[in-house]
Amino acid sequence: MASVRKVITKSGTAFQARWRERGPAGRDRSCAKNFSTARAARDHASRMQQLVERRGIGDPERLTTATFLTHFVDELESSGNKSPVTIAVYRRCLGLAARRELGTIPLARLTTAHIDRALGALLRQGGRTRQKAPKPRPLKRTTVELIARILCVALGQAVKRGLIASNPAVNATAPSPDQPQAQGFSAEQVGKLLSAAAEKGAEALTLAALLLATGVRRSEALGTNYGDIDLDAGTLRVRRTVIDVDDRTVEREGGKSPAALRTIAIPRALVALLRAQKTRILEQALAWGPTYQRDPLYVFPGPGGKGMAPKQLTQRMRELMQAAGISGGAPVHRWKHTSGSLLYDQTGNVKTVQARLGHASHHTTMSIYVHPETERDREASEHFERILTAIKPRT
Repeated sequence: MASVRKVITKSGTAFQARWRERGPAGRDRSCAKNFSTARAARDHASRMQQLVERRGIGDPERLTTATFLTHFVDELESSGNKSPVTIAVYRRCLGLAARRELGTIPLARLTTAHIDRALGALLRQGGRTRQKAPKPRPLKRTTVELIARILCVALGQAVKRGLIASNPAVNATAPSPDQPQAQGFSAEQVGKLLSAAAEKGAEALTLAALLLATGVRRSEALGTNYGDIDLDAGTLRVRRTVIDVDDRTVEREGGKSPAALRTIAIPRALVALLRAQKTRILEQALAWGPTYQRDPLYVFPGPGGKGMAPKQLTQRMRELMQAAGISGGAPVHRWKHTSGSLLYDQTGNVKTVQARLGHASHHTTMSIYVHPETERDREASEHFERILTAIKPRT
């Protein structure tokens, strides 16, 4: 609660407005400001109480950019709408921007020019990505571009809160990436990869088929379990992920964003592969013993039925690329690009692609407004059916 009291200073009697607001460390702190009249003190105390209640932070004139960005990530984390991996990326990127270049600038006075200079400095001089790093290291253009995008999201929230009138990051000049955007596999490469997977065995082919036909992310592929698969209906619910947090494998409910929680149709060829894979997993569980984790029963488990380490899946797909004579690009994520490209070529419906791949915005897929249809989703499943039925695993 805000209050006003009379105080004695070296200059004489004054009226002190007092209130509590959120500090940089996320703790409430007591704040005060002196005025020459009781009315001015009451007006300020009332204004600060409204600001704290409505914005949750405090005086925008005193609020530094670093404090706001820290509060923004903390609030995002507490909402539970983003995965721990996304939160870690936000915290690291905003930490670099705030600590090195923008931290002491009052949020209310932050300008596009400040952000332009900060991005340029990060590109030239870099920042400490690890606490024990001896000196700042130059950052890649793709990293600085990511920082710029996250800054824009964070400052957009400041506009919604009424902390600033407009978003200074909207018109900031972010450096263009120094590397080409991620590419999918060509049709010829897909054929080579599926053939190489079939040579490695039924499980390898099942994994490649799942990535191709569904476009799931690495974390979603690892979280795929038989409790979320309806083999009779030919559908897969994406409801669980397995992620890497500080070099620890973490199993969690939920996805990268609310849009990532989805149900998609899967082709009959993939259903057949998943049925056979389930038989192998149950045999594996029986051989392991009663300590084998069966809830959830992962399609691609790690030791003891627990979630497989994400880095292990990446290594497996890298080895598959090597066997197929293909190099370059992200071994797992390229499958998502491939699935999306083939799906759009087949359906021409951006909303179908967006819904199937679990994108939060159609802008992530393409800037076209259309509506997803169940019939189109089934057509997409049948398209992947034609690709997969031509490949048989080595027995």
